[in-house]
Amino acid sequence: MFSPKHILVAVAVAAPDDVSVAAHLVDTAIDVARATGATLTLAYVEPLAVPSMPLDIGMLPTSAMEAMASLREANTTAARKSLHDLLERAKKAGVRADA
Repeated sequence: MFSPKHILVAVAVAAPDDVSVAAHLVDTAIDVARATGATLTLAYVEPLAVPSMPLDIGMLPTSAMEAMASLREANTTAARKSLHDLLERAKKAGVRADA
């Protein structure tokens, strides 16, 4: 019988749709963990950002670089909050979990 001791759940939570998919994945992992006594580990996986055209970063104005850094920081902050919320979801369900 399938009886994992540890379950790794990789989630990308960069957009609201991602959060709902991640919640479904975590809920499924919670069910398996409850049935087997496994521990969950949630890992944030950052989506690959691919520009629509090749960019020479050195040619971008400073303001554009600052805007991109600000957006990345905001996305990282939101992702951390979402990951924390998913972790709490697992803990409230009575499952050992970490991130």
